[in-house]
Amino acid sequence: MAAPKQPSRPPDDRTLNDVLTPYVAYLQTLRPPHGMSPLTIRNYVGAIRAALRAGDMLAPVRGAQSSSARGIALGALKAWDGWKGTDFHVQAGKLPTPNYHREETMPVPTDEWTRIVSAARRQPEPNRGLLLILTTSGLRFHDIMLIPRATAQAIVRGVQFVYITQKSGGKRTWAPSQTVREALVGLLNLPNWNILCDLLADNEASAYKKLTAMLAAVCKEVGVEYARPHKFRHALACKLLDAGTDVNAIQATLGHRDSATTTRYYLHVSPERQRKAMSVIDDLFGENPAVTPPTNPQK
Repeated sequence: MAAPKQPSRPPDDRTLNDVLTPYVAYLQTLRPPHGMSPLTIRNYVGAIRAALRAGDMLAPVRGAQSSSARGIALGALKAWDGWKGTDFHVQAGKLPTPNYHREETMPVPTDEWTRIVSAARRQPEPNRGLLLILTTSGLRFHDIMLIPRATAQAIVRGVQFVYITQKSGGKRTWAPSQTVREALVGLLNLPNWNILCDLLADNEASAYKKLTAMLAAVCKEVGVEYARPHKFRHALACKLLDAGTDVNAIQATLGHRDSATTTRYYLHVSPERQRKAMSVIDDLFGENPAVTPPTNPQK
């Protein structure tokens, strides 16, 4: 199949709307009977809109600043290919993949995490509740955006497990912590309910920017380096591992489909675990070994 031609020049807004309106209708049919989630559709349309404006369908993939942004761009191109019968997604798959993940998502150190959460508790609502959920729940940002009022009320009443709607449109079970309940009580007492308290009036990118600005202010207040929201998911995974939690339980908490994702990217070995591992050697060979090394067995 011949490579499709790139657009010769960026289209105007009217042309973009004419193209993207049927594209949205197509996306809504991909996961019958309900279509894809509104957030996924908005992200995909945003990626294709940016590509068309740039006059280069591969631009969002080339310019992705994180692994999640690259994934959105690739997903949008794949859907575009299905609709238009092109092979931009194939071309994009041949582009080199930057290694964002390890450098970007090392967990927040425990002492800094504790100070950030303590400072979040001192903030006025809705900042207090939003920051507590963002930094302690283990949920992705877009999972938080999709929590309805009824689910929040159930959590506050003490329900042990709830269903969380994911960005893909699917659902998973989630066990909220007492800290999350504390956060939701404050948010539910506000006169206008929305899990993000009117911060979502524009779009996901705008809401994310507002929330990260809140987080950056708290980090500055306690004198620590700014930590991206995703780092708190990694910190939670490490603390659960240190506490002896089963890997499958950590996978379920984070909402990963495959435990390989959890073990490969999220279960960083903390200094405490390294020291504990090396203490085994001290027990064997220290001045007062707890265990006597075995002698050579008789033949």
